[in-house]
Amino acid sequence: MLKRFKRHHFAVIICLALGGAGGATAEAAQPSFAPSVPQENAGWLMEREINRVRTASGLAHLKGSPILRSAAQRYARWLVLRGRFLHAVALHPPGFRGAGELLGRHYDGYGRVRRTVRLWMQSPPHRRELLNPRYREGGAGLVHGLRRGAPVSVWALRLGYR
Repeated sequence: MLKRFKRHHFAVIICLALGGAGGATAEAAQPSFAPSVPQENAGWLMEREINRVRTASGLAHLKGSPILRSAAQRYARWLVLRGRFLHAVALHPPGFRGAGELLGRHYDGYGRVRRTVRLWMQSPPHRRELLNPRYREGGAGLVHGLRRGAPVSVWALRLGYR
């Protein structure tokens, strides 16, 4: 399994297991390559794919939350700009009683939606988080950038219930 993650150059962490990985600072928030998922549409596309997976598992759709989407986008940007990959220490969005977070990082700079969700679903802790029936709302953000001169794409997904 670890080889699969390395082969795909993908790393994910859930908020239940806080951890971090430092690294070189991102060189730019606006890469010079053409990503396959535009940042402007990314949150909506990811939310749609997650709802497809949840529906196939017999769960209700997540309602798109502007609060969670904005928080996810800001955090993904923060991670790229600082060259970091770790979970937020304080994850208490206003108006929510509980929240969760999933992160994904691609080193090819493309940040493909289905590939990200597929890899989360192949990991038991991430699958549990995505398919947690307690979560009723969600928001995703994607930021493309450069790390050590190479393209990187970071996903942040925030889930919550009121």
